[in-house]
Amino acid sequence: MAKILILGGDTSTHELKLSDEGYTEETKGGKIKWKIKDDETIVKSIVSFGLKDGTKDIFKGKNGKYPEKEDDKKWKAKIAEDVSVGDICKYSIEWKDNKGISHTHDPIISIKPSTFSPLKLLVAIVSIILVFFSFKFLQKMNKN
Repeated sequence: MAKILILGGDTSTHELKLSDEGYTEETKGGKIKWKIKDDETIVKSIVSFGLKDGTKDIFKGKNGKYPEKEDDKKWKAKIAEDVSVGDICKYSIEWKDNKGISHTHDPIISIKPSTFSPLKLLVAIVSIILVFFSFKFLQKMNKN
């Protein structure tokens, strides 16, 4: 799960300072959480998320496909299973500063390969079987 911490904001450039520097990588079916740092004084709330024109909608959610609001400082999203490795989603985060003024920041999410590999699972199973039979063989040798 990708956890993006909002560390601060610049009201003159409208940019957010994000823990992943605005470039997130997550797998198909993965989860992403955004949270404003507890002691942050400039960024007061996340208002909404949106997709940039022409970008692929990678989100899967209860209320449509966009990230879901937990509260003013926390949002979450699930990545759909039908996306492809290498897909890129350009999205926007609308946020409010400590004076109630809205700003928009445009980060990116890309889909990375899953860490699960059927080949790795097969190698693990074969290794366990080999260890088991090696142990049985050594037991039999010790009895003789």
